[in-house]
Order: sequence, then C-alpha cells, then structure tokens
Amino acid sequence: MAAACETGCPWGELGDFVKESMKPYGYSVILCRNCNRTYGPRLVSEHDYPPPLDEMNLADGVNVRVDAPVDFGVTSSAMLSSAYSGKLAGKGPYPNLRLIAKIEDPFYFLVAVKKESGIKDFASIKQQKIPVRIMGADTNLMTILKYYDITAEDIKSWGGKIGVSVPEA
Repeated sequence: MAAACETGCPWGELGDFVKESMKPYGYSVILCRNCNRTYGPRLVSEHDYPPPLDEMNLADGVNVRVDAPVDFGVTSSAMLSSAYSGKLAGKGPYPNLRLIAKIEDPFYFLVAVKKESGIKDFASIKQQKIPVRIMGADTNLMTILKYYDITAEDIKSWGGKIGVSVPEA
C-alpha cells in the first residue's frame, strides 16, 4: 500500500489504520513508506515498484524500501483528481485509478518565511517584489497566486524561483 512516513504524515497514519483494520480479516498489508508525494498515484496506476529512497525520505525517518509492486494507496482527493486528469506534476493522466473510500481531508497550504524577510502576506510579496522561493507549484498554489495577481513570471522577474525542491529552499 502506498502510504507515507510513520510519524506526522497523515497518509502514513491512514496506512497504519488500514493495516491494523485488515489484520482480523487475514490480510497482511505491507506499507510502502516512500510511495508518497507525487509517486503514489502513478505507482498504483501502473502497479509499479517503489522508487529508491531519497534524502527527503531519510529526513522523514524512512529507511526501508519495499521491493514489491504497489497495489493500492492513500492520498489526498486533490492529488488523486490531479493524477486522474493528468495535472499531477506534469504527469499522467492515469485514468485507471479508482476511488474506493473517501475520508474528508483538509486541503491547506503551509507557508513559512524568515522573520527578517518582512513578509506578512502574499500581498507584501507583490508590493515589494520580494524574490521568494516557492515549493509545490501545483494548480492550487497557482490559484492562490492568481488571487493576489501574481504570476510565475512575476516571481522569476523579481529574482525568485517557483517549484523549487527542499535543498533549493
């Protein structure tokens, strides 16, 4: 089962719940802890093997890679919808994905800035043309930027970057 890390990752905790819930019925669910982020939907869709462990997995405490194809997984409804329609990190579409259970999940963005940056909100980024680095440039984030009348081209013209990885941030 494509899940996520054991501690602090909601999809990992849901994976734990499924694993424990299926035991009384004779099922042994093996959780793939590094089949998260944008990997999960593709791995499930293609019945593929998990990717190699990367630095982000190791930082999350994931140090075991399962060597078996992924049968099913847990992800957010937004990521599932994006994967199904071909809007997930420029990959897909994966039209053979199916939703078998829906648990209401919050969809939120975490925004972190250094105190000394002076950034109070997205409006201040635009007003001051602050060269920010933004991770997770999906369609939902672009909707938020559009609300503030900020484009990816604006971010770049101010000396910032969009869609950066953790080491770049």
